[in-house]
Amino acid sequence: PSVHAEIYKCTVPVVLALEKYAINAGAALALASNIVVAGETSFLQVSEIQIGVAAPMNQAWLHLRHSPAVADRLTLLADRIPAAELLRLCVVTEVVADDNVLPRANEIADRIAACHAGRVTPVASDPAAIAAAMLGAS
Repeated sequence: PSVHAEIYKCTVPVVLALEKYAINAGAALALASNIVVAGETSFLQVSEIQIGVAAPMNQAWLHLRHSPAVADRLTLLADRIPAAELLRLCVVTEVVADDNVLPRANEIADRIAACHAGRVTPVASDPAAIAAAMLGAS
């Protein structure tokens, strides 16, 4: 199975530290994460369109987690999106000083783990899963 299938099925939140940059496949991993802590000079770029190929994993995660407008912005323009803009678009959770990215991501991961001791399940973005949870189905 692909790493993306495993992340999609993951029952614990994925916290990612975005240091420097995430381009194409790296961007897909960032987009797959539940929580993204970005360094203030970091950027994300989905640039497959520039070389005439599809970006299926980036597109899949964008459409699962973000609006069509954000998905189009990232995939069709193919430019570098700086951390501050990623925060404005709600692609990253927070932006911190570059030297604090990993410590902050670890702090968040520890906080999540401590609160729920392994019983954490990320919020479903699949409408059918949300409806099933609301109706008490398993």
